[in-house]
Amino acid sequence: MTQQGARQVDVVPIGAPAVRAAHAMPPVARQARGAPPRPPSFFGVHWVFAFVVFDLLCVLALIVPGIDPVRFLCRVAVFGGSLALLVFVPAGRFRHPATKPAIAALLVLALGLFHPDTSGPLAAVAAVAMYGAILAPLWWVSGLPVDVALIRRVALTLWLFHTAGAALGVVQMYFPGRFQPEPSAIFLARGEAMVEGARITLASGQQVFRPMGLTDQPGGAAASGLACIVFALGIWTVERRLWLNLACFASMMCGFFCIYLSQVRSILVMAVVALFVFALVLAWRRDYARLGRYALLALLVLAASTTWAFYVGGEMTINRLLTLIEHDPRVVYYHGRGWALHYTWDAIPRYPFGAGLGRWGMINHYFGAPDPRGEALWAEIQWTGWLFDGGVPLILAYGCAVLLAVWVSWRIAIDRGAGELSLWAAVLCASNVAALAVTFNYPMFMSQGGMEFWLLNACLWAAWKQRQHAPARRAGAAGF
Repeated sequence: MTQQGARQVDVVPIGAPAVRAAHAMPPVARQARGAPPRPPSFFGVHWVFAFVVFDLLCVLALIVPGIDPVRFLCRVAVFGGSLALLVFVPAGRFRHPATKPAIAALLVLALGLFHPDTSGPLAAVAAVAMYGAILAPLWWVSGLPVDVALIRRVALTLWLFHTAGAALGVVQMYFPGRFQPEPSAIFLARGEAMVEGARITLASGQQVFRPMGLTDQPGGAAASGLACIVFALGIWTVERRLWLNLACFASMMCGFFCIYLSQVRSILVMAVVALFVFALVLAWRRDYARLGRYALLALLVLAASTTWAFYVGGEMTINRLLTLIEHDPRVVYYHGRGWALHYTWDAIPRYPFGAGLGRWGMINHYFGAPDPRGEALWAEIQWTGWLFDGGVPLILAYGCAVLLAVWVSWRIAIDRGAGELSLWAAVLCASNVAALAVTFNYPMFMSQGGMEFWLLNACLWAAWKQRQHAPARRAGAAGF
């Protein structure tokens, strides 16, 4: 047989099954057989990290001087980016269990397009798109090769950002008026009483806005304080380098300091709840050595940050904190945000299937049409927002999705066989419980914070499922 004929014998019999088998081989085996290497996927895991960075850049853009004319574009850009990834990144098979109730929630919202009291078609479409963008990571993250290294990288990035915000909040208290941005025009438009109420009097007698951090909202540093506390827990848990552990300690100090000086009692309670849940997970895992070190860290942080905040904030800060223990906690919550929860309960008979889309919040501000009845709706907490947008069905569907996220993070956290991933799951479980508590204080799931919630939970689930399937893939490759 000629050399040309031999080449033809090698090439012609290869059919579709053989091609699929060649592509299923490990890269080294494929090259040994002469098969061309598979081109790298364009949709790599780097999209998650790139999206997180883009999200944080959009937040930073809001404090640029003179941004008000294009402020709307900065706020919308990150949600548009999430929808774009939903379209261009193919969904995978490792979808979070919360995906099903999330689909139910979107279907309920879609029915709201036909609600007679919807604030115009543009506002209705914008509301559905907003919900879809916030929930979108549940789909597009599932198609990416997520692992614990990516979760660590994302957590480190978010920790650095929020630590910078909390540290800037500290500096703003020591140098009033020098390192804080101008409050947003939307905040200033609320009236003189609201503006004056956002000021505090320090121990030195100076009146300043509550720490803003990397936001243009007085008291905005409190949210960064809560976030840097939670992410510092994770980094401190998995790292053993002394300098990084000290940085986590300082970060948590700044976080609690900003929460105290912002005088947002609900966030302080949520931070303590997150600390407690993390300790509970460690105890359930019987990780007593780490639990002992963590208890010492938490006590030192709480004692030192409280003393520091009282020294700088003075009597007003002390009195604000004492209101948490001087009265019945139910009375304290009712005068804070409890009245909003009571209003939501009383409004269920009036809006069992929603009040119409686009009738409250930023969606109404940017897209809503004037209400002919002159009835303005305002949602102080997330449960009220869900009631307005979809009634009881939306509350049940979205609430079920959030509870599933909490349950999944707990399940992974107690799986000690997951290694480092289970420790990050413990941190995320504490964060999820805190986020669930936030819904009783603020419409979190209509903000970038809600999108970060679903992004991190989708990453955790995808990394866990891919870890479970990795031994089977390795065994298959070795057998081939």
